[in-house]
Amino acid sequence: MLVDSIWRYPVKGMSGEQIDETTLIPGQPIAGDRRYAISIGGDKVANSPAGTWFKKAHFLQLMSHEALAALSCVVQDDHLHISKDGMQLLRADLTDATDVTAVERFFSSYMNEHMPGRLRGIPKVVRLDNQAFTDNKAPWITLGGSASIDAYAAATGTTPDARRFRLNMMIKTDTAFSEAALIGKEIMIGEAHLRIVAPVGRCAAIDVDPATATRGQDTLSVMRDAFGHTDLGVFAEIQSPGTARTGDTITVL
Repeated sequence: MLVDSIWRYPVKGMSGEQIDETTLIPGQPIAGDRRYAISIGGDKVANSPAGTWFKKAHFLQLMSHEALAALSCVVQDDHLHISKDGMQLLRADLTDATDVTAVERFFSSYMNEHMPGRLRGIPKVVRLDNQAFTDNKAPWITLGGSASIDAYAAATGTTPDARRFRLNMMIKTDTAFSEAALIGKEIMIGEAHLRIVAPVGRCAAIDVDPATATRGQDTLSVMRDAFGHTDLGVFAEIQSPGTARTGDTITVL
């Protein structure tokens, strides 16, 4: 097995960035992954101390807010760039309070226009350092096999697109869901040592087509019928640090 691509998603629920390499550190996510999140409003997130992790129900995310898939999001050195259909909509310095307020107002306006009634108040930008706003609080990364993506697409009548699954690493595989056989085992990716700990159970976010920003059929039920489960990908816990690169061989220890 080889690493086919590496991804991070700087803002929870928003588009990802493909990167050539990353340094994996025990107890931390991939650098820059889900570092930021945008709340759906309300007092709980707004009044909590900085650096507090919350479950995804408190945030804008694709399971509930498919209109986000129409936005392209890039974060470089804490500077956020948001565009849609090739047109830049917003640039903001996420370390600047005035710019952060502008981001919150942008998402308030965007959601009220495209998905009215989904917010509980003014969205709030929140940030985590050395942790991620992933669905699981544990500092794990995710890996998935290319053959699994192809099997899902064939079963659901969709176009193969790894972006649906928002995995950190795509690996080249020949057999669908063969990555699940790694659970409980330890592997090397480049210079990094990892332990595969659990399958990634899927939610309704995978019903959203990243190319069209529309929600399709209930593909979880299709997966149950076709495969007997709704898992795609595995969680990995970093055991010792090292750099992982696109093209690296994955070795089972």
